[in-house]
Amino acid sequence: MRKVLIVDDEPLARIGIQSMLNTIEGIEIAGTAPNGQVALDLIKQTHPDIVITDIKMPVMTGLELMKEVYDFAMPKPVFIVLTSYEDFEYVRTSINYEACYYLMKLELDKNNLALALEKACKVVDERKKHSAVDVYMQTGNVFVNRFYFNLVNFFFHSEDDIKDMANHLNQNLEAPAYVAVAIHLALSLSQKDDHFQDYSTYLSIMNTIKEGLSIYPNCHFIAWSQETIGIIIPLANSNDNEEMYKAALVRAQQLVKQYFDCETTVGIGKEVDTLLSLSDSFHSALTVLSNYIEKKGAFSVFCYNEADRKTSIPELTGGIQIQKINRHLIRAFESCDIDLFTDTLQKLSAAIDTANIYVSINWISIVLHVIINCLDDGEIVLAEAFSEDPMSYQSIYTCTTISAIQEYMKCLRQCIVRKMEALINNPKYKIVLAAKTYIQEHIYEKLSLSEVSAAIGVSQNYLSMLFSSCSSLGFNDYVTNLKVQKGRELLSTQNLKVYQVSEILGFENSHYFSKVYKKATGISPSETPFTGDPKHLLRK
Repeated sequence: MRKVLIVDDEPLARIGIQSMLNTIEGIEIAGTAPNGQVALDLIKQTHPDIVITDIKMPVMTGLELMKEVYDFAMPKPVFIVLTSYEDFEYVRTSINYEACYYLMKLELDKNNLALALEKACKVVDERKKHSAVDVYMQTGNVFVNRFYFNLVNFFFHSEDDIKDMANHLNQNLEAPAYVAVAIHLALSLSQKDDHFQDYSTYLSIMNTIKEGLSIYPNCHFIAWSQETIGIIIPLANSNDNEEMYKAALVRAQQLVKQYFDCETTVGIGKEVDTLLSLSDSFHSALTVLSNYIEKKGAFSVFCYNEADRKTSIPELTGGIQIQKINRHLIRAFESCDIDLFTDTLQKLSAAIDTANIYVSINWISIVLHVIINCLDDGEIVLAEAFSEDPMSYQSIYTCTTISAIQEYMKCLRQCIVRKMEALINNPKYKIVLAAKTYIQEHIYEKLSLSEVSAAIGVSQNYLSMLFSSCSSLGFNDYVTNLKVQKGRELLSTQNLKVYQVSEILGFENSHYFSKVYKKATGISPSETPFTGDPKHLLRK
């Protein structure tokens, strides 16, 4: 059923159009308006799919109405334009505001109107088809939302990793300080049922909030969950104090209330001065929502404070440790362990059954990221597996049900298992696996290319070439990466000094170990969080 709004200053014209619409199946009349101003108010209240409007009207013309709707952030209806004037300028202007059909009043009858409505309905369907993708394509790149989702979900381990990925995605994150925000949408059941299956309202609300935060043009949005929007606000200078961004968020709340009749609760996290700390900031913003949303109701803004620090922070990922999933996938690809891969995806599938669509899609985005970066020819494998879909493996962003996501997971699992089976049967890849196994078993020794190649019975040059072609990391990078992982494990769990860990791992000296460690993790060995018995903690 398509909702249609009729706008014309002539009462007889409104009655005539309404009577014709009553005979056309699949059309519901949302209302009628005598001018553009009344129509604008009705559009905000009823959210029609299609607006049939005259051009020449008092108070506000049809073209002025189209401009108003085109300029503000809300679900935009499709326009069918009526006029008594054969003026090219009217036609050109209406096209600029995305009118889909232009009808002369003298030629208007049921057949012409039905034809115009048929075309308008196709445009409505096309917009809804792509609206789910739009949520995840804020800057035209489907991986941008996943990057920000990961950024606030403890996915990254160093500032350099974050900056490298941000540069790759053309995201400007440079700022002296940051604050993360979580906004809960108090949607009515009818709003969820009518709009959220297509995500169109969610996207429009996100754009409206962005309009309210116009004094922070570099803020970044995260499609966190069906009823929660995340925001990262870079604080450019000392004038960006708490009162300023609170006022901007209140303005955003007012716009959402005005356009969508949707109340919101805003949780503001603690200010941080590093990108790596944004996870803590967003975590604290979610804690604020958890603490106050039930107690104080909607349309409020709360900032993280001392009292909130005493509250346990809610589980961010629906009971699944996405970092653990990530580590298991990397290990499965490194050792070509099919059993570990399938077991990991089965656990993820079980978690998806009880999660919401937004979080599930972001989980799978992380899996895709690991596949592309850690599996040989990973992106090609994915493209071939989903070759029949116009969006290829990015079709995950169009899934609107959990069952559709599970079907996607099934296809994903099958294609990767086939790839891993092919690698296991590849003689060259077997040599690399043998080398990796040797490295893992002798990781606490000084390792060289000559030693490893001799141990598995191939030449140095051949092994170096195989590592480059059959592994995501070259020989030296693989060894260094594995030693750093072992170093992090020892520093976080054992009562050892930095120089002792350096010696255990076979580094020449602790200074070089510290340099390599910090480059890989973003922190020095002495700054690594210790989870063992703190009474005997020694790091110097």
